[in-house]
Amino acid sequence: MARIFAHVSSNNSEFSHVYIQEIFKVLAVNNFMVIKRYERPLLQLVEINDQYQRERITKILNNLYEVFRKNTMYWKQCDQLIEMTLKLAKRCRMFAVEISKSKNLLTMIATITRENPSFPYNQGRVKIFRDGVINWQHINKEKKLVNQGKVDSISNYSK
Repeated sequence: MARIFAHVSSNNSEFSHVYIQEIFKVLAVNNFMVIKRYERPLLQLVEINDQYQRERITKILNNLYEVFRKNTMYWKQCDQLIEMTLKLAKRCRMFAVEISKSKNLLTMIATITRENPSFPYNQGRVKIFRDGVINWQHINKEKKLVNQGKVDSISNYSK
């Protein structure tokens, strides 16, 4: 389906903009698991090499910034958005060039990763999931499975 919509978007600025808007409407209101589903359609869009490629990428970057801005309180949502942004930049050179010009988005990504370099166990300012706060005391009541030290060791091991 992503290829079909990308084909229709080729040399079609109007359809591209509507399609991008619809994708980001979905991303703005759903949880982090939905973001992965839209990586391929967005990748197909940014890879279309036509006269509107830069325009499409700019539209995607602007929408990405807006979704980021509205979800800065949710760590997992931001984590998935950052992952998707990096994948798009890695796979499409033009996207990487244009993201370097998007200072607001880059600043936001840098701030989020600096404030929360790993899983935020204590959930002070940032919630992990949009769905609610994890009650660690209840989870750890009997078996002391998770604490900040364990989370940090896992995140350091995975680097």
